[in-house]
Amino acid sequence: MSDTPEATISPDKIKGNASLEVRNLLSNPAAFFTRRSGPGGVPCFGDSIHRRMVVTEAYIQSKREDEQKKEAVVIVELDVTDDMTNSNETLHGGCSAYLVDLVTTLVVMAYSIDVDKEFFAGVSQSINTTYHSPAVAGERLRIVSYTVAGGSRAKTARCEIWNATQHRLVAAGVHVKMAPSTSKSKL
Repeated sequence: MSDTPEATISPDKIKGNASLEVRNLLSNPAAFFTRRSGPGGVPCFGDSIHRRMVVTEAYIQSKREDEQKKEAVVIVELDVTDDMTNSNETLHGGCSAYLVDLVTTLVVMAYSIDVDKEFFAGVSQSINTTYHSPAVAGERLRIVSYTVAGGSRAKTARCEIWNATQHRLVAAGVHVKMAPSTSKSKL
């Protein structure tokens, strides 16, 4: 049995104009995030959550504010399950922040591949999340993420987590990703 998670959607079912390379990557977000698992298939943090994420749309488009600049948009859907909730049986704030981290990473990767023509996932420099309303198990989330700025050393994305069942905003976040520093050999 393979350790590679199965895709949650066929790449040709992802709406939008993102390249086939990007849609292939986005069709199986868990394959990217799970590769950080330890030896022997030990699950990584949030494994059960990112394995259920379904990317439904991916676009590369001109920014409304400056049509000479491009932005990526990635939309993910996911049902809230008990493993995502707190003692009040609502979506845990830590899980919301984790979703902001995951989905903004996906949009940064899409941007870097289709706009910069190179792969960039980066490491987190800062993640700011604002909480607006609760979501309970069984409700569907629609997570919309946009790139804000993309430089060679850092990229910024924003994200809104919508409760598609109740039609309200659950949380919003901004994530700055930077190129990891290289370790210096001490000889």
